[in-house]
Amino acid sequence: TYFGFLLGAVTCLGVSSYFSEQEMFRFGWRIPFLLSILLGVISLVLRLGGAESLEFKKIQTEKKLSHTPITDTFKSQWRAIILMIFLVVGLAVPFYLYTIYIPDYISGIANFSTQKGFIFSSVALAFICILVPTIGRVADKVGNEKLLLIALSASLVLGYPIFFMLSLGTPWSVI
Repeated sequence: TYFGFLLGAVTCLGVSSYFSEQEMFRFGWRIPFLLSILLGVISLVLRLGGAESLEFKKIQTEKKLSHTPITDTFKSQWRAIILMIFLVVGLAVPFYLYTIYIPDYISGIANFSTQKGFIFSSVALAFICILVPTIGRVADKVGNEKLLLIALSASLVLGYPIFFMLSLGTPWSVI
């Protein structure tokens, strides 16, 4: 996922560097989306060509497949579903805020060019790509719950200071 976002940010950086701002607003913004169609087709081919898991095949041969799997899941796993909604929102909102919204924010508020916004976003995403395996090892040692609590708390506490630093408009405050 993070590598895909990095690829997207680098693509947007390349496209926005090639076209003028006027050309970007007129048609250039469509190019990354058109390129993503190719990735979608590749993903679909890979998914359709992949084998099902052994567990699914076993359930399928024993004819134990549910006729209403979504309803059954909501009935039996409603607590886990609610917990996952909060967990996903709690982690996805800061991720999108810092990686998707910030390039636009720093180009508007801090008067940086759109290209610099994509550069900062690309650097942040590259850092995340490198950091994820390390954080995985830390989670193995300290536990997932403890690490998630730390991540959610940091997101809540650091939101305002991060945007304050960005609003200063200097390259060092953005980094």
